[in-house]
Amino acid sequence: MIFIMTKIEFMRESLQINAAQKHAGLFGLVTLFLMFVLMPGVSLAVSPVSAGSNVETEAEQVVIPQVYRRDVQAPKIDSQDFDVSIFLGFLSIEDFGSSPVGGVKLSYNVTEDLFMQAAFAVSEISDSSYRRFGLNVFPDETESLSYYSLSVGYHLFPGELFKGENFAMPGSVYVKGGVGSTSFVNEDHFTVSLGLGMRLLLSKSFSLGVEMQDHIFENDVLGENKLTNNLELSIAAGFYF
Repeated sequence: MIFIMTKIEFMRESLQINAAQKHAGLFGLVTLFLMFVLMPGVSLAVSPVSAGSNVETEAEQVVIPQVYRRDVQAPKIDSQDFDVSIFLGFLSIEDFGSSPVGGVKLSYNVTEDLFMQAAFAVSEISDSSYRRFGLNVFPDETESLSYYSLSVGYHLFPGELFKGENFAMPGSVYVKGGVGSTSFVNEDHFTVSLGLGMRLLLSKSFSLGVEMQDHIFENDVLGENKLTNNLELSIAAGFYF
């Protein structure tokens, strides 16, 4: 009887131990499951904080440069200003050689880029090269020539011309075109003028420029009516008011 009771007690203790081990194993599995589920969330929650702290640290280390910027204005010719230019150069009349030319121009600057211009000039035309062969084309060997034109121009490239590091002159490259008349030997020839020039503003009221023009008109002095291209190269001094 005592043996039977002892065996029953031993079996009861064994069952309790096994149950405790099962509970411990189940508890361990539950613990591992919770760690597997919860730890990524914890790491994700912590990571932004650490990243944010790193960004703040880096932001605190950035040096903000102190840059002082100047207000720079592109040099341009004032609108609604008149200017008068006196020019000198050479005019080449097709078939009759080149002669000095001089004249005056009056310009009105409609805008900073667009301008209108009236010009008048005087020169000479000579048939000396034909007289060598006994041909008198004109009554006199040298005849006076004059022309006038009305043109519209546009400043293509306003900017500055630099000389060294501390010297700059504002100026522009421009094109122009117009119509007018060329007169010599008591005849008037309708003329189309096309030009390209560059102007430098030495001050607000004074400028220097160089210009190339082509005066296109029909000429029948040699007995054949033909369209001629007559080139002019000149330099000009301008005054603004």
